[in-house]
Amino acid sequence: MIRRTLFFAITLILVAVLAGLVFRGCQREKERTDGMAELTRESPPSPVRVFAPGDLEVVRSDFALKAAPGGAAAASHDVEIRNHGTLPYQGFRLEFVYLDARGDTLARETCTQERSLPPGDVLVISGIELAPVPASAVRVEASVLSADLAPPSPPQAGRAP
Repeated sequence: MIRRTLFFAITLILVAVLAGLVFRGCQREKERTDGMAELTRESPPSPVRVFAPGDLEVVRSDFALKAAPGGAAAASHDVEIRNHGTLPYQGFRLEFVYLDARGDTLARETCTQERSLPPGDVLVISGIELAPVPASAVRVEASVLSADLAPPSPPQAGRAP
């Protein structure tokens, strides 16, 4: 009988201690959040990067190999990119994959172009110089790896938003 009473008393004390800790924790949490104020600040627009954007298409990619010092070759590229989407882009990361006559990949080169492309428009980039590239390249495949979304243009005076 004494064991039951002792076990019951210890259990009650343990429950009371746990309830007190929970109650005190809730009070402290409430005290800590009462003094908080929410501040909202306006931040300047920053670019958002889109990887492999589906609405950008490389419609034309031409290249010409030139001899470079040391037996290597350099390539001059002309690329035409069409924006099929509704968002403006700026700052493109382009990838050029150099292929041999059998279609095997010889090398991959990337470059960044800081240009703007409004929605529904075409951007022609000429004179992209990359070196060294394989002299045995007969074909190149160009693609857009990523592009930064351009900040929205400010509304013009006298026009409805």
